[in-house]
Amino acid sequence: MRRYDFRDDSGDEAGAIPPESEIPGSRTHHFFSDSTPRFKLLFLSKSKFENDWHSVPHTHFFSEMFYVMNGEGQFFANNHTVDINSDSLVIVNANVEHTEISTHSENPLEYIVLGIEGLQFDFGPEDRGFSVAYYRDAKMEMRFLFLALLHEMRKPGYAFKKEYCQNVLNLIMINIMRHKSMGISISPPRKACKECARVKEYIDQNMKNNINLDQLAKIAHLNKYYMSHTFTKTYGISPINYLLEKRIEECKHLIDSTDLSLSQISSIVGFSSSSYFSQSFKRIVKISPREYRRRVKTASFRRLSRDVARHTQ
Repeated sequence: MRRYDFRDDSGDEAGAIPPESEIPGSRTHHFFSDSTPRFKLLFLSKSKFENDWHSVPHTHFFSEMFYVMNGEGQFFANNHTVDINSDSLVIVNANVEHTEISTHSENPLEYIVLGIEGLQFDFGPEDRGFSVAYYRDAKMEMRFLFLALLHEMRKPGYAFKKEYCQNVLNLIMINIMRHKSMGISISPPRKACKECARVKEYIDQNMKNNINLDQLAKIAHLNKYYMSHTFTKTYGISPINYLLEKRIEECKHLIDSTDLSLSQISSIVGFSSSSYFSQSFKRIVKISPREYRRRVKTASFRRLSRDVARHTQ
């Protein structure tokens, strides 16, 4: 993965729509009204889902756009799963937990992702915090725009890089608004409080350690009941349940990818006992860890059998 952060030579963050007076000789007309929220490109990266990629559900304080250039896979967010493939566009709002995987080792996902601050997408009455559109019939323009951003960011020291990238993003936004299957509108972002973000980041980085509410409250410099209430209101899940879900996701990864015993896995991930691990796993995943491992092995055997059959035809 190669990531390009949007900063100009002066060190300022790029992406905020600049007034025309700041662009010498500019006659650019911006495509959004004065009431439209200003937004900033934070970064761009091009990624390929390799075999050693550890896909873990995560969140960001900014919105993201993924444009799939090649491959097949699935996108997971808020307990929903969507199939994605070439010329799928995925938009994810800030603070929405998500991840993605490839479903075919011979045709891995390759995509360009943009991090955008200052936008919140309204996906309608059944808002799940994300949306997927398929651009197979209109792929030429969207591919051109995403590749134009990537090409621009690979050029060191180009003048007006910030202005160029922002106006390409404006064109991407217009294409999204025109696309019938999206049905979205743009609104100011719902920001998580800094204290909640600090608590969430601490959990993400220390989930294998012993963590309790008193500890998290101390990190946030808040009363633990107020902290728990605010965290739950911001992310839709309590801090302790968020910790449990992060641990369970890591357990699933270790079950998928290692031959460690279930008791070893529960200890590595931070559970105080094997029984508490099994109880938590079954509550969240709806099956026991032993049954989950059995299904993983069965699915792996079937995939291997299909691959062997395909290569022997």
